[in-house]
Formats: sequence, structure tokens, C-alpha cells
Amino acid sequence: MALCQIRPPRVSGHQKQPAGQHRENRSTTDARQAPVRARGELGGLDRRSACKVAGWSQRGKAWAAVAVMASKEDPMKWQALVLGLTLAVAAAAGALAHTEQQAGIMVTHPWVASAEAGGDTTGHPTIVNRGESAIELVNVTSAAAERVHLLLDGQSTETVTVGNGKTLSPKRLEIRFEGLKVDLPTGKALPVTLHFADREPMDVHMAIGRDTMNPQQVVKLPQGHHAEESGSHGASGHHED
Repeated sequence: MALCQIRPPRVSGHQKQPAGQHRENRSTTDARQAPVRARGELGGLDRRSACKVAGWSQRGKAWAAVAVMASKEDPMKWQALVLGLTLAVAAAAGALAHTEQQAGIMVTHPWVASAEAGGDTTGHPTIVNRGESAIELVNVTSAAAERVHLLLDGQSTETVTVGNGKTLSPKRLEIRFEGLKVDLPTGKALPVTLHFADREPMDVHMAIGRDTMNPQQVVKLPQGHHAEESGSHGASGHHED
């Protein structure tokens, strides 16, 4: 079954082809009409990957046609094309991701999974220490949850230390929000406060939904509550060199 069907432009029946060009034009038309199918190698990548890279728009189909013809002529060109498109997409995503900074601490694309009031969820920030000394995260507070816990490598902890020049990825650090007081719908932001030892607290807006970039609206927090009322509690501290 074809994943992407490339259709050639219509040619008027009154147009005449120059002598000696009939065979060449026919092969070109066949290449345009060749569908991108699910199986078959394109320089080490299958045609399904071509569709995913190119997308489903008309412009994407044109890119797929170019990719198919390029792969037949030179597989290395196809691999270079895929790499270029991948880097372009990654750069665009990075430009859209929101980043917050304060005194040598950078928090990149902090996000939290969407959830309903009464449930639990997890937050996933990337913390970068650009300062000259280590930073120690000792607490996280939010008015949107009854309890907030820090987890490092899946284990509860009271503190997390990030060495100077180091990055703590969301694959290792999680913030668990328990007993949500409000709904967390995809597309909005959850305000939280990060507390560091010997540093000023840092207010951060966590995007609700992993694919939410630079959210503009913040969830409405309960009236009469303050972020300091619900904080992280854990078992022991961990040092991230």
C-alpha cells in the first residue's frame, strides 16, 4: 500500500515533445509517479522514513519525490538529506522550547504531564549549571498539589546537587506532584518554585504536555493557597557531579 503518492503535473495533449526527448521524459514521469512504499531500502533507511521526514503536505510529497530519485542515484545524498532535515527540525524545536535563567542556573523546556484534579503527575525539567560552583536543589513547591517529591533515577530524594558546568537531564530528574488541586490541561503552564541552598528561589512555568512549547496561559491556582504550603519531601540527598 502506498504511503505517499507522488502525482506529476498534468501535461496538455497539444504539447509536443522535442525529438529524442520522449524516452527521457517518460523515465522522469515514472520517477514522479513512483509511490513511496513501506518497504525497500533508501541508502539504509526505508521509504516509510521518507514519508515521516517529508510529511503529508503537498510540499512534503514533493520532497519525498526528490528523496526517492536522489536515493536511486546516490544513497549518500539521501542520507545527507535526511540528516539535514532532522537537524532543521531539531533546531526549530529548540527555538520554540522555553528556557528560564537565574544567576547561572538555566532550566530548559520544563514540562509536566497533563492530569485531572485529584490525580498525580510528574514534571521533567532540564537543569543546567552555568555557574562557577555546584548548585543544590533542596525543595520544589507548587500551590497546585498537596505534595511534591523529588526523584532521581526513580528514587525519592531530599536534595539534588548539580556540579558546575553540568546538566541534569529529565531522564534522571523527576518532580512528582501528588493530590492535584486543579486540572492540568495540555497547552497551558503550571507555575512552580525551585528552591536552592544559598540561592534565591526560582519561579518556573512548566509546560503542560511534552510537546507544548512556550505556553502563554497559566492554570488558575486555588484561592487562598501559597506555593510554600506544598513542597518536596524525600529520603536522602544525591550529588550530581
